[in-house]
Amino acid sequence: MNRVRDALRDWQKPALVIWGAEDTVLPPHYAQGFVELIPGARGPVLIKGASHFLQEDRPDEVARGIRDFVSA
Repeated sequence: MNRVRDALRDWQKPALVIWGAEDTVLPPHYAQGFVELIPGARGPVLIKGASHFLQEDRPDEVARGIRDFVSA
């Protein structure tokens, strides 16, 4: 896990943290930790009605979040 943390701390590209608001595998409070860990990360964007597989639960909302991030 330390390798993952180190890699995220060294991340030098734009990042957006999108999270399922009903995720029971990795509950939403983890999202803020990722935002704080990744330099310059935006978010977290919590998708209501989405669990761990948010891209399957709410694909339109996930796509909208990504589209907004990329166009900003």
